[in-house]
Amino acid sequence: MNELPWNQQCQKDKCVLVIGDLILDNYLLGTVNRISPEAPVPVHRIEKKFQLPGGAANVAINCARHKPKVMIAGRVGDDKNGRDLLAQLQTKKIDVSLIKKDKDFTTTTKTRVLTKTQQIVRFDEEHYHGSTLDEAEKIVQEIPWEKVGVIALSDYGKGLLSNVMLKKILSTAKEKGVHCIADPKGADFSKYTDAFLITPNRKEAELALSLEPGSSTRDKIAELFQAKYPTIENAVITLGPEGMLLATSDGEKSYLAADSKDVFDVTGAGDTVVAIFALGILSGTSLVECMKFANAAAGVTITKQGTYAPSENEIVDSMQKVMFKGSQSKVMGLDACIHELSLKPKKKVVFTNGCFDLLHPGHVDYLEAARAMGDFLVIGVNSDESVQRLKGPTRPVQTSESRKRVLAGLASVDFVVEFGADTPLELIKSIKPDVLVKGGDWAIDKIVGGDFVSANGGTVCNIAVTEGHSTTSIVNHVKTNGS
Repeated sequence: MNELPWNQQCQKDKCVLVIGDLILDNYLLGTVNRISPEAPVPVHRIEKKFQLPGGAANVAINCARHKPKVMIAGRVGDDKNGRDLLAQLQTKKIDVSLIKKDKDFTTTTKTRVLTKTQQIVRFDEEHYHGSTLDEAEKIVQEIPWEKVGVIALSDYGKGLLSNVMLKKILSTAKEKGVHCIADPKGADFSKYTDAFLITPNRKEAELALSLEPGSSTRDKIAELFQAKYPTIENAVITLGPEGMLLATSDGEKSYLAADSKDVFDVTGAGDTVVAIFALGILSGTSLVECMKFANAAAGVTITKQGTYAPSENEIVDSMQKVMFKGSQSKVMGLDACIHELSLKPKKKVVFTNGCFDLLHPGHVDYLEAARAMGDFLVIGVNSDESVQRLKGPTRPVQTSESRKRVLAGLASVDFVVEFGADTPLELIKSIKPDVLVKGGDWAIDKIVGGDFVSANGGTVCNIAVTEGHSTTSIVNHVKTNGS
């Protein structure tokens, strides 16, 4: 992967329109090395001051870091903070013509006092003002709809995206065939009806579903969301260190594990996720693929101080590190695999097996589909002797070490374990997977270990084989043509 899809595929005549609460983030960075003689409080010696756009402004900055054109709509006060925020947006070549200056409004400003290792205190200046129907109609009339390819709604609960404003924007966008993404706030997500996608974090989703924090599995959250909010087409729920969950209105679910990183500052990570999805949707990228890019981008953001818009190279590098990090460590013996799985309670384990000699696109499609059925994918790989007994003396083409190494390099694969028997039955009984998968050319009742998995409450299924790809056909072609 050398570049991001929207750099080539975005609609060149369309822009990302960001609408939402504009925030200016002020930072006072310094050190604390004594207590005040006036009161028992730390004395913070300021060494550096800087400002960064926050809220909807940060979403726009994240989009503008890449090639698409960006417009932003919102409001600021007729004050210094408002002017500073507008200047920062204009420096990034963002169209601010839809931003309203309101002399009766105070620009939302968050001032953070930090040392090099932690935030000490935050001061907020804000003026809540809920948008009226007249304001909603005016902003909808002023939007140059012919130029808009996707809308990102950044709701920080400061009043711009009131219920009437959301209803007007979302219904109009639906009429005009423009997808809307919303970063939501509040306990009732029905106000985001007609949104193509919303991106709550786990806490926000649990609040909107009246769930106790941390009381439900991600599958349960997805099911409840799909049942309660059928008028919202898709939801990506960010789960922090657990990754991301995609739930669609037609009942589909996809899960992406997070890449563990040292977290420096989570400020703005949600804004980055919204921006990446906006760029992906503008370029026609699937939501599942968008999740991968958003996960990688947010992984960069949380390692930086303050809000941060990751570059193309940073996102690509982050994705490549996830894909190739520690692939050798995925290859292990059965005992080690069982031990590793025991450290991951309440996780759904998927198992499949095969020779995997001369890996081809059919294998890749199959393993990605298998991995999507759970949290961890364990591959049982036939030993060289086992392959010879099954396929004949001229196979395998590659040794078991080579086959395991190639499988371990796939992002969809979590564990690779070799077995020497003719069938993986004993391996299956030891691992006790929640899901047992084979290719579509296997009848369910013929899948080895299926009875054992079913008896233990698991699922047995097959996955359609990608037509036109097989190891045997590759080997025969080489024999016939010599290349």
